[in-house]
Amino acid sequence: PQEGIPQRPPNCLRVVGGGAVRAVAMGKLDDTKWDSWAPAALQPLSMHGRDLCSLTLHALPMRHSESLSALSSLKSLRALRIEKCALLGPTSLKPLGSCENLELLSLSGCAKLEDSALGWLLPAQRLQTIVLDGTHCSDITLLISCVFPNLRRLSASDCPKLTNHGVTVVARRVPLTHLRLQNCDGLTDAAATALGRVPTLEHLDLTRCKNVPAEALARLNAESNQKLFTHPIDVNFEPVTPRPNRAVVPPVAAAGHAPVPPSEPADPRLRAAPLVPPTASATPLAYVAQMAEDAAAYARAPVAPVAPVAPVPSLPSASASTGPAFGPRGGSGADRLRALAYGQGNATPR
Repeated sequence: PQEGIPQRPPNCLRVVGGGAVRAVAMGKLDDTKWDSWAPAALQPLSMHGRDLCSLTLHALPMRHSESLSALSSLKSLRALRIEKCALLGPTSLKPLGSCENLELLSLSGCAKLEDSALGWLLPAQRLQTIVLDGTHCSDITLLISCVFPNLRRLSASDCPKLTNHGVTVVARRVPLTHLRLQNCDGLTDAAATALGRVPTLEHLDLTRCKNVPAEALARLNAESNQKLFTHPIDVNFEPVTPRPNRAVVPPVAAAGHAPVPPSEPADPRLRAAPLVPPTASATPLAYVAQMAEDAAAYARAPVAPVAPVAPVPSLPSASASTGPAFGPRGGSGADRLRALAYGQGNATPR
């Protein structure tokens, strides 16, 4: 640190285990001296990590039930990745209930996590992305995911306990845009048919599901309201780098145009009454029991066919004969929209 220059606390932190640490974390080396390592090693985060917005814990030995106790004070955390921690148990996630501002959660490679794990995250109602690859989650976890109203991206690859029933409930309840279910042998072509009725779905990955034939995906593309991308989703759902101090550009309406109010989804299945979050005293498993009857009813209810979506007309473009598309001065239609978005009126962006 240079003298006279104040040091800003970091807002992104990545802790990666290597060598023997990685071997213990993956369960390849049984060494009891690492049992209480995580609570002591992560304790400084409770005092010096309160400004963290993004935290990654990769291949660390987390065998102790209090391994994540230090994370309960990270109120500003928006992205949390706990990956390749094979010894992490479901009850270890209890402190994460205090991270109510989470938008991304990845538990990929945490093989011991079961259905009760995601229940501890119920207070995090801002979650947009959940990654559960390589866990022991079943349809119960998919039911719990319906509680998060902002959920748009879900990945549950290599989860053999998932079945068509859980996928059907998610297709009816959650307006997903990205869904990755690679190598889930419990799914059949019926799951692909149910997912084809989700009007918001843009990317669907059912590769390496041995009971989902390629013909089912081809039929899904032909019969859906829009062309789905059914190729493998190789992205890791990386969040945008959090910048808490950046200026937020307020919405600016164009001259003569009123702001467009948000509309409800056209699909009546997406306008269903939202599930009410549980009280603070309710346990995850008790809340799951309350959801079971509602989920079964949705799975049995007939689904009306979704009407085709009308194509959106393209914006007019600027030309030499007709003049600019927006405003009295030069610039293409895209440039004019960009100028309006940044509050520059009719000034042409450079």
